[in-house]
Amino acid sequence: MGTNLVKKEKRIWLRFGMQREIAKIMGCTEQTVWNALTYRTDSEKAQQIRALAEKKLQELNN
Repeated sequence: MGTNLVKKEKRIWLRFGMQREIAKIMGCTEQTVWNALTYRTDSEKAQQIRALAEKKLQELNN
């Protein structure tokens, strides 16, 4: 018998329009932001994008 393993997806979820805003701030494409937020890339730029996204989410929650 096999076991059902659920792959835990790691991703930072943003509100509509925030991905485009981050791309504009960081001077990159929305695809680059998406790759960073879904942890498909782990470059220095991707880490900066994730940090900015987390900061913006914190601002929304305060």
